[in-house]
Formats: sequence, structure tokens, C-alpha cells
Amino acid sequence: QAFPGRGVLFYGDQGLLYCGGAGVEPQWIGMGDVPKIEPSIPRVQSHMRDWLDSIRSGKPAGSHFEYGARLTEIALLGALSLRTGQAIHWDSANMKAIGNDAADAIIRQPRRDGWQLNVNS
Repeated sequence: QAFPGRGVLFYGDQGLLYCGGAGVEPQWIGMGDVPKIEPSIPRVQSHMRDWLDSIRSGKPAGSHFEYGARLTEIALLGALSLRTGQAIHWDSANMKAIGNDAADAIIRQPRRDGWQLNVNS
């Protein structure tokens, strides 16, 4: 199947998910009829406004850190896959690409002088 020149294609055990961009309904491929799920959390119009409102009100933002960290991890794995040209099998608990030395070399690059983390001090 042909896809437009932009978007993201996720490969899963049960099929494919194609996301073409903001505001576009995702396409499930090879999974039969997928039921439409109604939104269960409030939607925000602007992530910047949501962040500022969170600071002012003391209430959590829609994209709180735990959610944002996982989302960022997934996006960076996509970039890592593109950079290595390989599928990435990820061990999140150990922050390691399973059986992929090329990916691990990118993840665990030595820090330049002055940028080391002193985690035990």
C-alpha cells in the first residue's frame, strides 16, 4: 500500500498503524475493523497554554512528565531506528537496545570533558 510522503508507520504484532500528521485520523492496516474509541481525557488547544495553566493552577498538565518522558523515549527510538537503518527491540527498564550494538553505541556515547554526570556525589 502506498502512503503519502510524510507521517509515521508503526509495525506491530497484529498489524500496522499509519499516522499522517496532526488532525488526521490514524489508519489501522491488517487488523480488521478497529472500534472507534471516544476521547476519555480532556483535550487541550495548545500545549504551551496547558503548561502555563498547570504552573498557575498547581494542577497537572495534560502531558505530565511521566507521560512526556515515555512519549519522548518512543520518538527517540524512531530516530534511532532511522539512524541505524535497523529495527530496535527496546528494553526500557535498562535503557538498552536488545542485541543491537550499533544502536547502543549511539545511546551510550561518552560525554565530553566537563559534561560528565556525577550521580554518586
